[in-house]
Formats: sequence, C-alpha cells, structure tokens
Amino acid sequence: MKITCIDAPANAHELTIAGLKSAPSVKMRPPRIADSPVSLECRLHATAPLGLNQVILIGRSVHAHVADHFVIDPDEPEFNTPTPRPIGGMHEAKWYTRTGDLFDMERPTWAEWQRRRKVK
Repeated sequence: MKITCIDAPANAHELTIAGLKSAPSVKMRPPRIADSPVSLECRLHATAPLGLNQVILIGRSVHAHVADHFVIDPDEPEFNTPTPRPIGGMHEAKWYTRTGDLFDMERPTWAEWQRRRKVK
C-alpha cells in the first residue's frame, strides 16, 4: 500500500514497482491486484472537493472479489468483515486506524419502536 502511493513519475507503473501482479476485472477496464484477498470494482458516483489537492471520492461497488475464507455462507454471500483486520485511512497522507474495535447493534423495527412509545 505504501509503495503504490509513492510520488513516482506519471509514466511509472506502481504495481510493477511494488512487485504486485494484476488480474482482469469483471465489470471494469482497469485490472485489480491479483493477490488481494478482497477487491472491489467501483464506479465513481460523486466527488467532494475539500481544498488544494484534497477530494473525497465516493464510489459505487459494481463487483466484489472476496477470498473464500472471508465468506460466511457461500449460498447467501456475506462478508466476514472483522476477519481480514482492515485498516482505514485518516487525515493527511500518513495517518491510519485499525478497525478492530467493532461491535454490532440491532436496529429496531418500526413496530418495536411504536410499541415502546406506547408503553412509556
């Protein structure tokens, strides 16, 4: 990840520099990283400029490649999110966070919420 974001010249190929192999994508023209356990093919949905050389890109996933050991049930594909121990990019170009402090929270249904309001 660090090598592929190096300030290389425009004609440099980051995958080659990092020693990574590419694989064809299914729905997008650019290739994906072959050995990545999870890769998403995305279309650009929107951009939000923040300042000089800063922009938030919002993509829409059109195809996902997920290694078998991250899939909970192949018949009903569900991604086991905590297993790959993902990291997230934060502010500036050098700050990252681990996403290991995860918890789940059940969402109430409308009927449950209405019932609770009447009880009070």
